[in-house]
Amino acid sequence: MINQNIVNLLNEKINQEYFRSNLFLDISGWAQDLSLKGVQGYFLAQSQKALANVYAEIEYLNQCGYETTLGQINEGIREFDNIEDLFVYVSEMEKGYKADLNNLLDVCLSSKDFATYANLEPQVSTQHADEFFLTSMLNKIAIVGAKGQGLYLIDKELSEKYPLPTEEAA
Repeated sequence: MINQNIVNLLNEKINQEYFRSNLFLDISGWAQDLSLKGVQGYFLAQSQKALANVYAEIEYLNQCGYETTLGQINEGIREFDNIEDLFVYVSEMEKGYKADLNNLLDVCLSSKDFATYANLEPQVSTQHADEFFLTSMLNKIAIVGAKGQGLYLIDKELSEKYPLPTEEAA
């Protein structure tokens, strides 16, 4: 049996992940409008990863005998002045997400809910990798710039790591 406080926090996390998935999907549309296929591919991949977390956490709650409460998804920011502003925005959002995840894990440990902790623990290393990647991208943008050739290089690097699904199949 899961502590009701943890159930509530898991429901909040599910809604937060759902927001992130939709935000990343929306950002991928922004990138597509600008013909930034690498940026588009990266945010599509991030959207799918967040949605996979939604499914996993819903399944976990259901297995434990609890229902999920999905709320209204707030609208995120879709327009950015440049790629640097985009990555700064996402990096700051991820820091908040990490703080919420750490809080949830702390509550699990203090409640001795080791099963829920173990279920969420793999997300810690994934979150660390995501934050490291975003910091790396911001460092690269600082070196090459957010416009012209710099933007081209950043998009090209992302294209190599995150090809669009239709391009992977080709």
